[in-house]
Amino acid sequence: MSLGGVLTGIGLIVAFITVLVLIRRRRSLAGQFSGERISTASVRPVLARRESSNKKQETYRMPDHDPESAFLIEALSVLLNGPSPPGNPPMESTEAAPRMLHRALLTLKGMDRVGETFARFQEFNDPYASLEQLANAVSKDVVLSSKVLRAANSAYFGYGEDVTSVQHAARILGFNNLKTLYFREHFRMLDPSESSAASRHGLWKHAMLTAVTASHVSAAFKKTSSETAFTLGLMHDIGKFILCQMPMPEDGHKRIQRVMAWEPVVRASEDCETSVDVERKLLGIDHCLLGMMAMEDWQLPELMATVVLHHHSGGSAVQVLDDEANSYVAVIHVADFIARVLDHRGDTELPPGCGLDAGFLALTDKPALEKAALGGDMLQDLVNTESLVRISD
Repeated sequence: MSLGGVLTGIGLIVAFITVLVLIRRRRSLAGQFSGERISTASVRPVLARRESSNKKQETYRMPDHDPESAFLIEALSVLLNGPSPPGNPPMESTEAAPRMLHRALLTLKGMDRVGETFARFQEFNDPYASLEQLANAVSKDVVLSSKVLRAANSAYFGYGEDVTSVQHAARILGFNNLKTLYFREHFRMLDPSESSAASRHGLWKHAMLTAVTASHVSAAFKKTSSETAFTLGLMHDIGKFILCQMPMPEDGHKRIQRVMAWEPVVRASEDCETSVDVERKLLGIDHCLLGMMAMEDWQLPELMATVVLHHHSGGSAVQVLDDEANSYVAVIHVADFIARVLDHRGDTELPPGCGLDAGFLALTDKPALEKAALGGDMLQDLVNTESLVRISD
């Protein structure tokens, strides 16, 4: 074979090999591209199935390894499955002990500014208000401004650098923390005395925790708003604040102290099942009636007065109130119990409490309630509120 023929053969072989390499490379690239498309397409149905599965779930649970969530699961179990309260109708003013009623009226006369304070508080409760507007309202109050700045610069909320403006502090604390600080400080200024200070501290903490819880669980009830639920949570036990301020003889103050620590009395008594039972037995009046009297005296909305009066009435409320009022009564029932269980977490047994009445359960979206309580956001807000209580003392 001539040299030219050899070279021609080698050239053909090289050309053939080059073509094969190019073909394989193109197939490889095409395979990679196709694989990416297949991979992306295969992920979407999986995600869609997961999302669909999540939507169908009726129970939302916090991670099993999170011990903080255990008390919420226990509280929901009592509320949704426990026996309902006896459903006693609210106390009428004619049924109250005359001396206690007189003392309550005297106390309310010294709290005339509460109506004005609540009107200002409504600025904080406007769902359309911006955080900047609320910060500007706070900045007009020197005492409240100092509390807000102190909280924002605390170790718990530690921003990493000094917070020197109320506007910056407001962004760190958020809406609910601003509202709870405002409410607490202004009511504290209305009652600067140190009488029953320990009892009032417990009431403030419970009011704040109930308000935060109510704002979250209201999503499970129709005809409710988180803002109104928050306010009712803060105000539901206002009658107990009035009890702490009422002029009383020495033995009366001792009875009030027992009323404020009502849970041991309930556990030891066969006649008392709730705080209202203890109050009626020891004082001849209860905080629900006192709260309603305060709402009316301060010319607050009728809905608030109605819910405050009935928030321990159980099934008797369902029979006389409309769905809106009953929904808020149910919200406060749920929030009140969860707040108390939170304060007793770590104890060997749950605090005294009852399940929702059948009439309230009919108004309850159970999956939405479980999602609101166990989704994680509410627990974080409650922990933040506990810290805020400690910081603002």
